[in-house]
Amino acid sequence: LPTSDMVSTGTMNGTNSATLSYNTSAADTRFTTTASNTTVYTYGLKLTKFGSLSDEKLAGAKFQVFADAVSTDAMSFIPLKDTSGNIIYYQYTTDANASGAVTEIETGDDGTFQIRGIDAASNKSLYIQETVAPAGYKVPSGRFAATLASDKSATDGEHNGKLSNMSSFTAQQAADTPLVQKVSVDDANLWQLDVELNNANTHVLPTTGGMGTVLFAVVGVALMAAAAGAFVVVRRRRQ
Repeated sequence: LPTSDMVSTGTMNGTNSATLSYNTSAADTRFTTTASNTTVYTYGLKLTKFGSLSDEKLAGAKFQVFADAVSTDAMSFIPLKDTSGNIIYYQYTTDANASGAVTEIETGDDGTFQIRGIDAASNKSLYIQETVAPAGYKVPSGRFAATLASDKSATDGEHNGKLSNMSSFTAQQAADTPLVQKVSVDDANLWQLDVELNNANTHVLPTTGGMGTVLFAVVGVALMAAAAGAFVVVRRRRQ
């Protein structure tokens, strides 16, 4: 669970410390070793939802996140506000019924959602599925695989808290591939993958029993008939 400092400062790492305490058989004295510290990093994803025919950012699109491509159990997140009032969804896996935990995340007025606290050390993909589309748009046909791949130091091979260029965001259905517009590591926050995703417009079909295209067909036939009649009259006059 994220700490208040992580939320307010946007910190994406923490320090784990381990010591060993023991007694010797020769004396009733307890010894403690020097602490061994290691830094643990987490990563994030920011997704911006656009309309397909304009630059309009879409609020109200809802998503669920899954640990694999076929799971039906959505992952849990804790929605917390940062100092600017933006809602950030932090991954929370200990207890899906924890107070405040949600399994559905939503784009805000700026058309974005942010999830953080993701472990990228194993380069395992998360699968994101849109469950509710904004009015006038339709949900994509399948899920999207978001792979947050952590970078490593060239000197010691340790994780350095940055995402590598192996990070990706791909559609699982070919029909959804054109919806993925941009995928890149954030210039300022190197632990965050930025994604721009479009929605496809719904297609308006004629109402059953309505006029639809019938009127246009009738008018077209009438014009053709009138043209043919005029041609016949002109030809007879010339004869």
